[in-house]
Amino acid sequence: MFTLLYERHLAERLPESTPQEVREKIAESLKILDENYGDNREIDDNGGYVVYVPHDEPCSPAKLRELELDIGDTLPEFMETIETANGDFIKALYMFSSDYGLVLFIPKKYAPEWLLEEVNNE
Repeated sequence: MFTLLYERHLAERLPESTPQEVREKIAESLKILDENYGDNREIDDNGGYVVYVPHDEPCSPAKLRELELDIGDTLPEFMETIETANGDFIKALYMFSSDYGLVLFIPKKYAPEWLLEEVNNE
């Protein structure tokens, strides 16, 4: 199951199987959101949120749409690869407005083909 996080203290909701390297990057992203938009926000308040897709749960564009994450083939503002013992993850930042974004953490094996092409071009 996907995990949606919008405040740093909610990181405790991450599954135990979340790789430490990914946990650290998620904590970093949430810290930035909290420092810039406050730590008492709701998911639809300014700032945005983080979505974590576990490495052991298949993901598809249809599943992302269920969460209203229909990013289509939109290119992220920023991407990086996170290497873990359980396989690589992609961190992708999408900005929907100047004050609202999504930071997606998705296993590379489930990333859409066009996103993988962008990662490979970096």
